[in-house]
Amino acid sequence: LLTTQQSVADAEPLSGFGLRPLVYVIGMWRWKEPSFARFLTTADGKAPDILFFDETCGLDQIAKSIALEPPTEMIFWGMKEPAGVLELANKHSIKTRRVEDGFLRSIGLTSAKAAPLSLCFDTRGMYFDPRQTSDLTHILMSHDFDADHALIARAEAGMTRLTTMGISKYNHAGRVDVTPVYGEKDRERILVLGQVEDDQSIEFGYPGHFENNDLVRLAATENPDAQIIYKPHPDVLAKDRPALSDPDAVRDIALVVDQPLSLADGLNTIDRVY
Repeated sequence: LLTTQQSVADAEPLSGFGLRPLVYVIGMWRWKEPSFARFLTTADGKAPDILFFDETCGLDQIAKSIALEPPTEMIFWGMKEPAGVLELANKHSIKTRRVEDGFLRSIGLTSAKAAPLSLCFDTRGMYFDPRQTSDLTHILMSHDFDADHALIARAEAGMTRLTTMGISKYNHAGRVDVTPVYGEKDRERILVLGQVEDDQSIEFGYPGHFENNDLVRLAATENPDAQIIYKPHPDVLAKDRPALSDPDAVRDIALVVDQPLSLADGLNTIDRVY
């Protein structure tokens, strides 16, 4: 029998689950596997059997596995599933979801392989892909927030806790006073937040080629009298993810933050964000 944490690469899958629901997880990096099962565990402690197909697995292997032991659900990491696998799931009436790191991710960087503290599951799409409505977008557009007083109270309490504790996505940097970093404020301040430039949010969120330096130059052009501050993505700053544009090329128009800086502190004294 396959265990909850078994991975699939070249080995053929084994049949014989039957006792619990079977879930295929497709396209997720292997180092994330040990922390993933707990997100599928129900309140009463029950968990499905999970068969992992890493990013090297193709459509043929997944189809062969379905023939041996069809899953009750397929979960795709982001938009990384092999071409044709969604159609295969629909053909076999297999439920699908997508998953990505949550907005409050970890104490440590993704590139440092810190385990996620939250994940974002979506049955419609992903929040960074505008080609279809995601569950998140559907909720924001259709839910009657004015009538949901309990939810609004919970949201306000959560926002207060986040800002009070300085919690953001990675939480890898200690709290600092930004005055020595940014200097004394004498004009409007614009913060440009860099992204990993080969990230799927860029691939699917923008139809053309757009780099971090393009965003810095846009901010400078649209705000000629403001101080422009450019905060590279922390994974890029740590040199764990590639930088397709060189921050040195925009130092003439922006203050580039070269040190680890939490988003909670980085937003202090900022007027607007790009």
